[in-house]
Amino acid sequence: MKRMKHWAGLFLLSVLLASCAPVPTPAVVARLLNERSQVFWRGGGQPAQEVASGATRGVAVGDEVWTQSQGRALLKFADLWLRLYDDTTLHADDVTPAAVKLALGQGATLVGMAPAAGAGVEITVGDPATARIVLAGTLLMIAQPARGGPTVVRLFAGAARLTALRREQTQVLRAGEWGVVEPDGQIRRPDDDEMRQLARDRGWWDQFSEIERDAAGSGLAEGSVPLVFVACSRPPVLKVAEPRVDGQVVVLDGQTTPGCADDPVSKLTIEWGDGNASAGKLPAHHIYGQPGAYQIVIRAISERGQQAEARRAVTIRSPALPNLVARIVKAPGKATCGQQLGDSVVALVANTGTADAGGFFLGLYLSEDEQITSKDMRLSPPVLDIPTPTLRVTALSSATFVKGLAAGQSLEVGLRGANPIPTSLPEGTRTYWLGIIVDDGATIRESDEGDNASPPWRITIGCLNLK
Repeated sequence: MKRMKHWAGLFLLSVLLASCAPVPTPAVVARLLNERSQVFWRGGGQPAQEVASGATRGVAVGDEVWTQSQGRALLKFADLWLRLYDDTTLHADDVTPAAVKLALGQGATLVGMAPAAGAGVEITVGDPATARIVLAGTLLMIAQPARGGPTVVRLFAGAARLTALRREQTQVLRAGEWGVVEPDGQIRRPDDDEMRQLARDRGWWDQFSEIERDAAGSGLAEGSVPLVFVACSRPPVLKVAEPRVDGQVVVLDGQTTPGCADDPVSKLTIEWGDGNASAGKLPAHHIYGQPGAYQIVIRAISERGQQAEARRAVTIRSPALPNLVARIVKAPGKATCGQQLGDSVVALVANTGTADAGGFFLGLYLSEDEQITSKDMRLSPPVLDIPTPTLRVTALSSATFVKGLAAGQSLEVGLRGANPIPTSLPEGTRTYWLGIIVDDGATIRESDEGDNASPPWRITIGCLNLK
């Protein structure tokens, strides 16, 4: 035996098949099947050979078989079979019609015995031996994933007697129960929850899960093997109420519930449908910048990546806002530098919006082109903004002020103040344009902030330089 380094914590299996006298051992005592990959055999003084995937070969007394990494192999005797997982070494030490002795190194195995044989199996664990397991007609798992670590026994069917040799303590295991023999000889009887935590902490979950699935499919009655390590794969439950819409603000409310008790919801994302997204929890709110129809996508994601998705449609309507426009209906066609236009300029102001407008100012401007903007020459008295801690006061009594205008209402307004033509204009007669800017100072929120300037009113202005 050349792989002694793999045998820390040997398992010695003595299978008592009958009480008759020994007979000569046949050359082939078992069949070895490579069920997945990385299965090896060595015997008869030959070099180690890898058994091809899906292939079988005979095993004789003194042969050694082992699996590596993710390997898996099935070794079948007359009334006994063993499935080897991952890094597990087995040596057929002695085989007779009366007994089978097997040495099992570090790793894990699923042991099955034909109940009709009526024989008992005695398994001694460790080197030197630390535990003995006696069973009959039983399906069980034995694992010692780490050298010198605890030996884990899980009984799927039948009954077994587990003895810690160092303390001479014995426990009886029945179907569905666990036994853990610690290196110091202490026997523990953990429940499923404790074994789940132990498997997570020590990285045994995948291996134990595979053995559990194999046990469930080994011919036992359906449902008789509790699936302790087969991870639940149900997605979270996501319930989202219909969105609450208040103008441009949308509020989503709802709740998430884990689909599996051991797989909590770790993340919730919301795509609002306008190019914006957020992550957090419900309730959540969002402010839309533009009216329109939007599709909201909500996703709940668990720690293991399971997802639940909900979609909600929302329509953001244009808010009810005023819209102030104006045009000049009366004004001089000619003027001179320094001339005061006074109230000779009359504007028709209208609110074409869907909401009433509060008070606002009108501004009279003189432009060198037909585009009237607030950067042009202002003829109206200035509007004074006085900021205070609680409100903004805009006032000068000589400026033209409209107290308010209901939605759909229009009003002719004569401009107040002197409204003088600037004396700084170039000498000569030139063409200019008068214009009204309604809501001068932009104190009213409107549905269209780009149409406050009136169409231009043409005026010819003559200026004479007396210097």
